[in-house]
Amino acid sequence: PLEHEMGGYKDSVAHGAGLAVVWPAYLTWLWQRGLATERLTRMAVNIWGCPMDFAHPEKTAKAGIDACRDY
Repeated sequence: PLEHEMGGYKDSVAHGAGLAVVWPAYLTWLWQRGLATERLTRMAVNIWGCPMDFAHPEKTAKAGIDACRDY
């Protein structure tokens, strides 16, 4: 919903560009609070090809968020 508000502001933000800003910020918010770590870890490994750190899965999740932001 936040991205749609940005896109509706004088049609100045394309949908993809808005998502490119909002999505990594939202994932970081989840990660900082320890929420959805398992899902973020799966995203990191399965989508972004990050190596799994079984001892510290939160590091794998952060690497996935960083890969998403870099993309």
